[in-house]
Amino acid sequence: LTGFIVHWCLFSTLSVQTYIYYDGATPDRLLTRCLVYGVYVIECIQTVFVTYDAFVIFAFGFGDVQSLTAAHFHWLTIPIMSAFVSCISQLFYAYRIFLLSERRRTAPSIIAFVSLISAGAAISTGILAHEIGDAAKLSTLGPSLSIGVGSFFHKKASFG
Repeated sequence: LTGFIVHWCLFSTLSVQTYIYYDGATPDRLLTRCLVYGVYVIECIQTVFVTYDAFVIFAFGFGDVQSLTAAHFHWLTIPIMSAFVSCISQLFYAYRIFLLSERRRTAPSIIAFVSLISAGAAISTGILAHEIGDAAKLSTLGPSLSIGVGSFFHKKASFG
């Protein structure tokens, strides 16, 4: 329950920040503005899924223990959508660092590489969580799930 409340609080903060960005009429390029509004739309969709999950768990599934451990949309909202948004943000920051560092490529390349590997690992974890479908069984996977890069290689190896 606490996680759902924190999500809503952070979403309201993001909404205020997006409104301030919109109201400020900054002279940013069209791509930057589309990036800001696109990330906000993705977060809106994620909030709808999170709210649906909260309602299914605590209203429809009241008293049902299996409802608490079922995956619902957690496999999509937590690892996959969060990875997508964070990858977009980190790649944008890498681009800005590239511009501000007088076109040196070392730091932005490292940031972009780690961001893409992390996103791949999170997507892999989300797919694995969807296949398993039960949060109680996720802990039996061992460290490959808790270590993002390890889960990426674990899932890649199982695809052959």
